[in-house]
Amino acid sequence: MSVVPSPTVVMPTSFTTWDGSVVPATITVPTAHTWTADRDGVYHTSANLAAEWTSNYSKMLEGLGATMTALQRMEGNAEAVFENTKASDLSTAKLAAFREDAQKQFDATDAAMRINQGKYGIDPTMQFNTYTYQKMEQTLQSNEQLQELGYQGHGTNNPIAEKYEGYTTDFQNKTDNKTYFVGGGIDNG
Repeated sequence: MSVVPSPTVVMPTSFTTWDGSVVPATITVPTAHTWTADRDGVYHTSANLAAEWTSNYSKMLEGLGATMTALQRMEGNAEAVFENTKASDLSTAKLAAFREDAQKQFDATDAAMRINQGKYGIDPTMQFNTYTYQKMEQTLQSNEQLQELGYQGHGTNNPIAEKYEGYTTDFQNKTDNKTYFVGGGIDNG
């Protein structure tokens, strides 16, 4: 009796993006998490986002938000939404997918902020203005990997493929259109 080897799944080394560019399957720009595309070109991370977000939210509740990076505050605020809306009733698998979608756009934004700090001297701890928003847009649009990560994470209202449903289509427009979460407001640290 011979043993038939199981088929090996060949992961791509590159894939085609939303706008037709070809990018490496592993993110090579300085993102906070490692992102690798599956065979469908969908980026994933092996990081434990639930633990990370929960820890950041706990720090914020302890009044330590001012000691955190912008990325950590985004994650903590996102966890606040997940814990304090109907999202808390969703399955662990759905929440993991939603966290990953949100983290994609957070990481793209964070990487662009750090690039802009080095390139233009823009302080990532300062409030955005017209100039810093425009530089953010330019940086994201000029880096195919960050742009793709952002597209997949944020999603669109009319995605051209399932991998572009992202947070917008999968969570925001389907999960809970009745509960509104509002943060602490202006100047709350």
